[in-house]
Amino acid sequence: MATRRTVARREKGSDYLAKREQILVAGAKLFREKGYAATRLNDVAEHIGIDRATLYYYFSSKEDLFHEVIRDVIDTNLNACEAILALRLPPGDKLAQLVLVILESYERHYPHVYVYIQEDMSRISQKDEPWAVDVAVKTARIEQIFLAVIKEGMIDGSFHSDLSATLCVNAVFGMISWTHRWHTPGKRFTAEQLADTFTRIFLDGVSTLR
Repeated sequence: MATRRTVARREKGSDYLAKREQILVAGAKLFREKGYAATRLNDVAEHIGIDRATLYYYFSSKEDLFHEVIRDVIDTNLNACEAILALRLPPGDKLAQLVLVILESYERHYPHVYVYIQEDMSRISQKDEPWAVDVAVKTARIEQIFLAVIKEGMIDGSFHSDLSATLCVNAVFGMISWTHRWHTPGKRFTAEQLADTFTRIFLDGVSTLR
């Protein structure tokens, strides 16, 4: 099957990629609605009108599909956050851009990232599996970037230095991540509105620049 999958990828070209993306979108939707554990590959196949054998040309397992659903998003977010960290901007402006980048990715790749947030990764991958390690490392690096920006603000006097930088980062991610429980992109609020509100709430609580 792996050989047939490789041949299909090589021979189908754009058709292969288009079908693969269709499967990814369907998988993300069902993982979001039903949860990882309750979703079967048959469900995904039925959702887009193909048989399970055809689906195996593209993904070898449910875990493989889940990995692909979130891998590209995490890579894109990490690259964007690294670029923001390198900018010569005040810490508050950097933080605002970081929050916006993450929330825009949630909107652009809905529901892919929300699937990742809502699932208990320990039930999907063993911690020592290469994919799980890669995701954990990249997620930790994004958190480190937020932490670095908070510390920059504490050092230059923009943020109160008597606060815990780690708790500040947890507070920011708490606001961002909890949107998976109540926010649906394209409905009441835009990513820009969320980012602006969250950033203003946070900065008004830590900024010494009154």
